[in-house]
Amino acid sequence: MKKHSEDPRVKLRMRRKSGNGAPEKARLKHTRKRVLRKARAPSNATLKALPGTVTSAASLHRLWSEEKSRYLANFDEAARLARQANRLGEHLLTIDIAETVSDTANGRLPVPLLQAEALALARIGSSERALQILTELGGERASDAETLGLTARIYKELGTAATDSAKAKEWLHQAQHLYQLGLEKGGSAYCGINAATIAVLLEDYDQAARLARLTLHQKPQNDEYYDLATRAEAALIQKNEVEAASLYKQACAVAGDRWADVASTRK
Repeated sequence: MKKHSEDPRVKLRMRRKSGNGAPEKARLKHTRKRVLRKARAPSNATLKALPGTVTSAASLHRLWSEEKSRYLANFDEAARLARQANRLGEHLLTIDIAETVSDTANGRLPVPLLQAEALALARIGSSERALQILTELGGERASDAETLGLTARIYKELGTAATDSAKAKEWLHQAQHLYQLGLEKGGSAYCGINAATIAVLLEDYDQAARLARLTLHQKPQNDEYYDLATRAEAALIQKNEVEAASLYKQACAVAGDRWADVASTRK
């Protein structure tokens, strides 16, 4: 597997500083973590997986190992496998799939597979390489909500981890701008709720509530977990904590083994 160099400027720090408006930010973070920590997902035996969905990380690795030739002949299937790997937290597997397919395709990867690789790299902290991939897809000038949202995600992580308050605010404003573009251009509820959350971090609570309400008017994401988690976050931003707690619990109940997604929600 190829090694990716890291720019020290974009290495994320684990410790985060809280600035003004900390009580409101802390309320959201505490409620979200408290509910998600208590919720338990059902075992694989009780899960009713959607057609084509793999619910076990071991099954994913076995499919990739035993049926690699099939995936290398069908890049769309490879992209679906890579996305499932991300859901289960198998980010190194996603990167392996993308790079192996890239070698076969002479670097001409389908957009969904590039997006899956960028998300995997972002989740393991390889922000510089993730941004390189997203820039190839248009980055901040992209027209699709997913690329805009993934690019915004990098800036959000940089902003929330920054120790310099001015730089943190700059990155967070950029992240909110891109998330809001994803909401406006693509009607993305994912982008909308993240734009609302960042508005809280920037202490613009009226804007946060407005974006949360607007997000709830978008089309469902065809993903029950994210639909429930989005509604929960919107309720929390609007200070409906009882409703938020109920929705977060429902989201965890359908999450199955998608602990990477649950962990992302907890942030």
